[in-house]
Amino acid sequence: METVSKSALKRLSQIGDRKYHSRHGEYLVEGISFVEEAFRARAGVQELVCQAGKGKAARVSRLIELAEEAGAKVWQVGEMEMSRICRTMQNQGVAAGIALNGKSSGDIFGEMLQYSSGTILLLDGVQDPGNVGTMIRTAEAFGIAGIILGHGSAGLYNTKTIRGTMGAIFRMVVAEMQDRKIADIVARFKESGFRALAANVSEAAVPINKILPGKKDILIIGSEAAGISRDTLALVDTEIVIPMPGPTESLNASIAGGIIMFRLLSK
Repeated sequence: METVSKSALKRLSQIGDRKYHSRHGEYLVEGISFVEEAFRARAGVQELVCQAGKGKAARVSRLIELAEEAGAKVWQVGEMEMSRICRTMQNQGVAAGIALNGKSSGDIFGEMLQYSSGTILLLDGVQDPGNVGTMIRTAEAFGIAGIILGHGSAGLYNTKTIRGTMGAIFRMVVAEMQDRKIADIVARFKESGFRALAANVSEAAVPINKILPGKKDILIIGSEAAGISRDTLALVDTEIVIPMPGPTESLNASIAGGIIMFRLLSK
Protein backbone atom coordinates (compact mmCIF):
# COMPACT_ATOMS: atom_id res chain seq x y z
CA MET A 1 0.00 0.00 0.00
CA GLU A 2 1.33 3.41 -0.98
CA THR A 3 0.42 6.82 0.43
CA VAL A 4 -1.33 8.77 -2.30
CA SER A 5 0.73 11.48 -4.00
CA LYS A 6 -0.61 14.96 -4.80
CA SER A 7 -0.72 14.18 -8.51
CA ALA A 8 -2.51 10.86 -7.95
CA LEU A 9 -5.01 12.51 -5.59
CA LYS A 10 -5.75 15.21 -8.17
CA ARG A 11 -6.45 12.53 -10.77
CA LEU A 12 -8.50 10.33 -8.43
CA SER A 13 -10.65 13.28 -7.38
CA GLN A 14 -11.92 13.37 -10.97
CA ILE A 15 -12.51 9.61 -11.36
CA GLY A 16 -16.28 9.96 -11.00
CA ASP A 17 -16.53 12.55 -13.79
CA ARG A 18 -17.72 11.71 -17.32
CA LYS A 19 -14.67 13.21 -19.08
CA TYR A 20 -12.36 11.15 -16.88
CA HIS A 21 -13.89 7.89 -18.07
CA SER A 22 -13.04 8.39 -21.72
CA ARG A 23 -9.64 9.94 -20.98
CA HIS A 24 -8.39 7.29 -18.55
CA GLY A 25 -10.57 4.27 -19.44
CA GLU A 26 -11.66 3.82 -15.85
CA TYR A 27 -14.72 4.38 -13.66
CA LEU A 28 -15.35 4.50 -9.92
CA VAL A 29 -17.16 2.08 -7.61
CA GLU A 30 -17.54 2.72 -3.90
CA GLY A 31 -18.11 0.61 -0.81
CA ILE A 32 -16.83 -2.72 0.45
CA SER A 33 -19.58 -4.89 -1.04
CA PHE A 34 -19.35 -3.23 -4.46
CA VAL A 35 -15.58 -3.66 -4.62
CA GLU A 36 -15.90 -7.28 -3.49
CA GLU A 37 -18.40 -7.82 -6.30
CA ALA A 38 -15.96 -6.31 -8.78
CA PHE A 39 -13.29 -8.82 -7.81
CA ARG A 40 -15.77 -11.74 -7.97
CA ALA A 41 -16.82 -10.65 -11.45
CA ARG A 42 -13.19 -10.17 -12.53
CA ALA A 43 -14.22 -6.71 -13.63
CA GLY A 44 -10.69 -5.38 -14.07
CA VAL A 45 -9.84 -3.56 -10.85
CA GLN A 46 -7.00 -1.20 -11.77
CA GLU A 47 -6.54 0.56 -8.44
CA LEU A 48 -7.88 0.34 -4.91
CA VAL A 49 -8.21 3.30 -2.56
CA CYS A 50 -8.44 2.72 1.21
CA GLN A 51 -8.83 5.23 3.99
CA ALA A 52 -6.12 4.99 6.63
CA GLY A 53 -7.12 2.64 9.44
CA LYS A 54 -9.77 0.80 7.40
CA GLY A 55 -7.29 -1.88 6.29
CA LYS A 56 -7.42 -3.48 9.73
CA ALA A 57 -10.94 -4.77 9.06
CA ALA A 58 -10.90 -8.35 7.73
CA ARG A 59 -12.96 -7.68 4.57
CA VAL A 60 -10.91 -4.62 3.63
CA SER A 61 -7.67 -6.44 4.34
CA ARG A 62 -8.79 -9.17 1.96
CA LEU A 63 -9.56 -6.59 -0.74
CA ILE A 64 -6.03 -5.22 -0.37
CA GLU A 65 -4.64 -8.73 -0.81
CA LEU A 66 -6.75 -9.31 -3.92
CA ALA A 67 -5.68 -6.00 -5.41
CA GLU A 68 -2.00 -6.71 -4.81
CA GLU A 69 -2.35 -10.22 -6.27
CA ALA A 70 -3.97 -8.69 -9.37
CA GLY A 71 -1.16 -6.16 -9.76
CA ALA A 72 -3.49 -3.22 -9.03
CA LYS A 73 -2.22 -0.07 -7.41
CA VAL A 74 -3.25 0.28 -3.74
CA TRP A 75 -3.50 3.80 -2.39
CA GLN A 76 -3.83 4.88 1.25
CA VAL A 77 -5.59 8.19 1.83
CA GLY A 78 -6.87 10.28 4.74
CA GLU A 79 -10.53 10.88 5.53
CA MET A 80 -10.64 14.27 3.80
CA GLU A 81 -8.88 12.87 0.75
CA MET A 82 -11.37 9.99 0.60
CA SER A 83 -14.24 12.47 0.61
CA ARG A 84 -12.68 14.21 -2.41
CA ILE A 85 -12.53 10.96 -4.36
CA CYS A 86 -15.91 9.46 -3.49
CA ARG A 87 -19.30 10.80 -4.58
CA THR A 88 -21.30 9.44 -1.63
CA MET A 89 -21.38 10.61 1.97
CA GLN A 90 -21.28 7.04 3.33
CA ASN A 91 -18.32 5.73 1.33
CA GLN A 92 -17.03 3.20 3.92
CA GLY A 93 -13.49 4.31 3.20
CA VAL A 94 -13.05 1.96 0.25
CA ALA A 95 -13.28 2.61 -3.50
CA ALA A 96 -11.86 1.13 -6.69
CA GLY A 97 -11.07 2.18 -10.22
CA ILE A 98 -12.50 -0.31 -12.73
CA ALA A 99 -11.38 -0.63 -16.36
CA LEU A 100 -13.98 0.22 -18.98
CA ASN A 101 -15.23 -2.51 -21.28
CA GLY A 102 -12.60 -3.07 -23.96
CA LYS A 103 -15.26 -3.09 -26.71
CA SER A 104 -16.75 0.11 -28.07
CA SER A 105 -20.50 0.67 -27.87
CA GLY A 106 -20.62 0.49 -31.66
CA ASP A 107 -19.09 -2.98 -31.62
CA ILE A 108 -21.46 -4.13 -28.87
CA PHE A 109 -24.41 -2.74 -30.84
CA GLY A 110 -23.30 -4.65 -33.94
CA GLU A 111 -23.03 -7.88 -31.96
CA MET A 112 -26.54 -7.42 -30.54
CA LEU A 113 -27.93 -7.15 -34.06
CA GLN A 114 -26.58 -10.64 -34.74
CA TYR A 115 -28.28 -12.29 -31.74
CA SER A 116 -30.33 -15.32 -32.78
CA SER A 117 -32.62 -15.06 -29.75
CA GLY A 118 -33.30 -12.99 -26.66
CA THR A 119 -34.73 -9.65 -25.60
CA ILE A 120 -32.94 -6.32 -25.96
CA LEU A 121 -33.98 -3.45 -23.69
CA LEU A 122 -33.82 0.00 -25.30
CA LEU A 123 -34.15 3.05 -23.03
CA ASP A 124 -35.51 6.15 -24.75
CA GLY A 125 -34.79 9.33 -22.81
CA VAL A 126 -34.75 7.78 -19.33
CA GLN A 127 -32.85 10.61 -17.70
CA ASP A 128 -32.85 9.55 -14.07
CA PRO A 129 -29.63 7.58 -13.44
CA GLY A 130 -31.24 5.74 -10.52
CA ASN A 131 -33.94 4.41 -12.87
CA VAL A 132 -31.35 3.43 -15.46
CA GLY A 133 -29.27 1.59 -12.87
CA THR A 134 -32.31 -0.18 -11.46
CA MET A 135 -33.39 -1.33 -14.93
CA ILE A 136 -29.91 -2.71 -15.64
CA ARG A 137 -30.12 -4.67 -12.39
CA THR A 138 -33.66 -5.86 -13.17
CA ALA A 139 -32.68 -6.79 -16.72
CA GLU A 140 -29.95 -9.05 -15.37
CA ALA A 141 -32.41 -10.68 -12.98
CA PHE A 142 -34.81 -11.52 -15.82
CA GLY A 143 -32.19 -12.71 -18.29
CA ILE A 144 -32.32 -9.79 -20.75
CA ALA A 145 -29.73 -10.35 -23.49
CA GLY A 146 -28.55 -6.75 -23.75
CA ILE A 147 -29.34 -3.11 -23.02
CA ILE A 148 -29.07 0.01 -25.16
CA LEU A 149 -28.99 3.43 -23.52
CA GLY A 150 -30.56 5.61 -26.18
CA HIS A 151 -30.78 9.35 -26.81
CA GLY A 152 -31.45 11.38 -23.68
CA SER A 153 -30.82 8.53 -21.26
CA ALA A 154 -28.44 8.77 -18.30
CA GLY A 155 -24.92 7.50 -18.91
CA LEU A 156 -23.77 4.06 -17.88
CA TYR A 157 -20.88 5.40 -15.82
CA ASN A 158 -22.83 8.06 -13.97
CA THR A 159 -22.11 7.36 -10.30
CA LYS A 160 -25.83 7.07 -9.48
CA THR A 161 -26.36 4.68 -12.40
CA ILE A 162 -23.48 2.53 -11.19
CA ARG A 163 -24.85 2.37 -7.65
CA GLY A 164 -28.31 1.49 -8.95
CA THR A 165 -26.99 -1.55 -10.81
CA MET A 166 -25.83 -3.15 -7.55
CA GLY A 167 -23.02 -4.91 -9.43
CA ALA A 168 -24.94 -5.85 -12.58
CA ILE A 169 -22.79 -3.33 -14.47
CA PHE A 170 -19.94 -5.86 -14.27
CA ARG A 171 -21.93 -8.56 -16.08
CA MET A 172 -24.57 -7.01 -18.35
CA VAL A 173 -23.99 -6.24 -22.03
CA VAL A 174 -24.68 -2.51 -22.41
CA ALA A 175 -24.22 -0.18 -25.39
CA GLU A 176 -24.41 3.60 -25.03
CA MET A 177 -25.97 4.97 -28.22
CA GLN A 178 -27.06 8.45 -27.10
CA ASP A 179 -25.82 9.98 -30.36
CA ARG A 180 -28.20 7.97 -32.57
CA LYS A 181 -31.92 8.45 -33.13
CA ILE A 182 -34.09 5.89 -31.36
CA ALA A 183 -36.07 5.30 -34.56
CA ASP A 184 -32.86 4.45 -36.45
CA ILE A 185 -31.89 1.93 -33.76
CA VAL A 186 -35.30 0.29 -33.88
CA ALA A 187 -35.19 0.13 -37.68
CA ARG A 188 -31.83 -1.67 -37.60
CA PHE A 189 -33.15 -4.29 -35.19
CA LYS A 190 -36.28 -4.85 -37.25
CA GLU A 191 -34.09 -5.40 -40.30
CA SER A 192 -32.33 -8.10 -38.25
CA GLY A 193 -35.61 -9.90 -37.54
CA PHE A 194 -36.49 -8.48 -34.13
CA ARG A 195 -40.06 -7.76 -33.07
CA ALA A 196 -40.33 -4.19 -31.78
CA LEU A 197 -42.40 -3.64 -28.64
CA ALA A 198 -42.99 -0.36 -26.84
CA ALA A 199 -44.50 0.48 -23.47
CA ASN A 200 -47.09 3.14 -24.28
CA VAL A 201 -50.50 4.19 -23.03
CA SER A 202 -52.70 4.47 -26.12
CA GLU A 203 -55.92 3.11 -27.61
CA ALA A 204 -53.83 0.77 -29.77
CA ALA A 205 -51.87 -0.67 -26.85
CA VAL A 206 -52.32 -4.35 -25.95
CA PRO A 207 -52.46 -5.42 -22.27
CA ILE A 208 -49.30 -7.25 -21.25
CA ASN A 209 -51.23 -10.35 -20.22
CA LYS A 210 -52.09 -10.84 -23.91
CA ILE A 211 -48.48 -10.57 -25.11
CA LEU A 212 -46.57 -13.77 -25.72
CA PRO A 213 -42.77 -13.87 -25.46
CA GLY A 214 -41.07 -13.78 -28.85
CA LYS A 215 -37.84 -15.36 -30.04
CA LYS A 216 -36.18 -11.99 -30.73
CA ASP A 217 -37.63 -8.83 -29.18
CA ILE A 218 -36.50 -5.26 -28.68
CA LEU A 219 -38.44 -3.61 -25.86
CA ILE A 220 -38.55 0.19 -25.76
CA ILE A 221 -39.12 1.99 -22.47
CA GLY A 222 -39.47 5.78 -22.53
CA SER A 223 -39.42 8.42 -19.83
CA GLU A 224 -42.54 9.17 -17.79
CA ALA A 225 -42.53 12.78 -18.94
CA ALA A 226 -41.90 12.57 -22.69
CA GLY A 227 -42.79 8.99 -23.55
CA ILE A 228 -41.76 7.59 -26.92
CA SER A 229 -41.58 9.69 -30.09
CA ARG A 230 -44.09 9.33 -32.93
CA ASP A 231 -41.30 8.40 -35.37
CA THR A 232 -40.35 5.48 -33.15
CA LEU A 233 -43.93 4.37 -32.47
CA ALA A 234 -44.51 4.25 -36.23
CA LEU A 235 -41.93 1.44 -36.43
CA VAL A 236 -43.21 -0.53 -33.46
CA ASP A 237 -44.99 -3.84 -34.08
CA THR A 238 -46.96 -3.77 -30.84
CA GLU A 239 -47.59 -1.19 -28.16
CA ILE A 240 -47.91 -2.62 -24.65
CA VAL A 241 -49.83 -1.29 -21.69
CA ILE A 242 -49.90 -2.45 -18.07
CA PRO A 243 -53.51 -2.67 -16.85
CA MET A 244 -53.94 -0.56 -13.71
CA PRO A 245 -57.37 -0.76 -12.07
CA GLY A 246 -56.32 1.81 -9.46
CA PRO A 247 -56.40 5.62 -9.91
CA THR A 248 -52.64 5.86 -10.62
CA GLU A 249 -52.06 7.28 -14.11
CA SER A 250 -48.53 6.00 -14.67
CA LEU A 251 -45.73 3.97 -13.14
CA ASN A 252 -42.10 4.77 -12.53
CA ALA A 253 -40.13 3.81 -15.66
CA SER A 254 -38.03 1.20 -13.86
CA ILE A 255 -41.12 -0.42 -12.27
CA ALA A 256 -42.97 -0.55 -15.59
CA GLY A 257 -39.90 -1.93 -17.33
CA GLY A 258 -39.50 -4.66 -14.71
CA ILE A 259 -43.12 -5.79 -15.02
CA ILE A 260 -42.89 -6.02 -18.81
CA MET A 261 -39.49 -7.75 -18.78
CA PHE A 262 -40.89 -10.38 -16.43
CA ARG A 263 -43.85 -10.95 -18.74
CA LEU A 264 -41.68 -11.32 -21.85
CA LEU A 265 -39.54 -13.95 -20.18
CA SER A 266 -42.41 -15.93 -18.65
CA LYS A 267 -42.56 -18.86 -21.06
